[in-house]
Amino acid sequence: MKIMNAPWWARLQMMLYYCGVVICDPVFQHSEMQKIIQSKEKFDVFIVEIFSTECFLGIAHTLDIPVVVGMISSVAVPWSNDIMRNPEIPSYIPNYLSGLTDKMNFFQRIQNTWHFLYTKTFYRYFSDKPSYKIAKKYLSDNLPDFDWLRSKISLILANGHLTISPPRALAPGFKDVGGIHIPLSGPPPLPKDLQNYLDNQREDGVIYFSLGSQLDGTTMPEQVLVAFYRAFEQLPQQILWKCTEEKMPTLPRNVKCIEWAPQLSILCHPNVRMFITHGGLLGTQEAVYCGVPMLGIPLFGDQHSNVAYSVKKGLALELDYYGLSYETISSALNEMLKNKSYGEVAQRASLQFRDRPIPPVEEGVYWIEYLIRHGPDSLKIEAANLTWYQYLLLDIVCVITADDCSYVWQVPAQNRCEWVKTIHDCNTDSVFQYTELLFCTFNSDNKLLFSVGLMPMVLWLLYMFLMLGTTADNL
Repeated sequence: MKIMNAPWWARLQMMLYYCGVVICDPVFQHSEMQKIIQSKEKFDVFIVEIFSTECFLGIAHTLDIPVVVGMISSVAVPWSNDIMRNPEIPSYIPNYLSGLTDKMNFFQRIQNTWHFLYTKTFYRYFSDKPSYKIAKKYLSDNLPDFDWLRSKISLILANGHLTISPPRALAPGFKDVGGIHIPLSGPPPLPKDLQNYLDNQREDGVIYFSLGSQLDGTTMPEQVLVAFYRAFEQLPQQILWKCTEEKMPTLPRNVKCIEWAPQLSILCHPNVRMFITHGGLLGTQEAVYCGVPMLGIPLFGDQHSNVAYSVKKGLALELDYYGLSYETISSALNEMLKNKSYGEVAQRASLQFRDRPIPPVEEGVYWIEYLIRHGPDSLKIEAANLTWYQYLLLDIVCVITADDCSYVWQVPAQNRCEWVKTIHDCNTDSVFQYTELLFCTFNSDNKLLFSVGLMPMVLWLLYMFLMLGTTADNL
């Protein structure tokens, strides 16, 4: 619970460290890993997690492994997009930590842009720097930097899907295989006692309640626990709660506590009516797979975004953990139980989630074998080989700006003003008003100020024409 109460920057720092960097030393120190590194054995493929564990990319370089595959247990994240050059436009692509969907107002787009900037910056300082130091310690002082090592990644397998995160353009070397953990044969059988319990709740059904490993009834504030108890007591449904019964106060009559829960099998039972969840990615995928609507109570990380998108799709409601009360919990439960639309949308999402040409695990295997057959560069786009300033066309912007300035400087301010007024008579858009101010106000002696003023206009025109494909009618 400490991570939830920390400032946002501290939460991100802790997440990057404890989700990845902290395991670099122990893995490198393991005797079996040392044997592999020292043996110089030949391998065809190297598969590595790329959520703060880039320290292991140096192994592929040391052993000269031709095909490097990155895996990420979340949906696409900013640094994985940079590797494969997935388009990343903050106006409609939400950052995975922002808690936003692909439909944003002006202020949300500001917030989303800020999230992209700070997550990339923090990743550099709180993941790359300590990871690279560890990798050099165990491999070589001459180890290439992480940007070079990441450029050798041929394929990234991410844990996303259209039903759990917004649709977006992806590079050929980036594949979403969300649901890869779900068995091809479907949910395994339930233990006999749980099977009987769920079978006997056909009339009113069961609500399954789990907030993951971070939080259960024993770590909840007392007032929150009491609020859940009161809300559950008013329901005809049975509540199956993942918790430790010995540590819980006296449970309401309709609440059953289980310490270990085969979650997928429970959610796919036909008598389960709702899933109260923290919005973890795997739990969200399992609920969508089984067609169960969700009441989300996100705690930290990507959980806010997972729940927000499910709410947008119409298969979930969201409650703020810090605003939980008997009234808010009871109102949300009654709304979801009485309004059949949540269940109907969840069933449609389940059909969409399962509608694939091949199962996700087989798709992942296929693309790895594809690279072995056709070479490590067979899925790469040339954008992956560009520097950041080439990719963003900043070198072109500088050349165009310099060229325009050198020409316009030679034209008297009065003549420049006549050009713009002719254009302005045909268009009153704000960009032309800005141009009029720029061209008519600054004379030829204000070269530096004029150049600075011209830069935003060049950037805007390039963005409109090259990035958005805007026609003249839209200007």
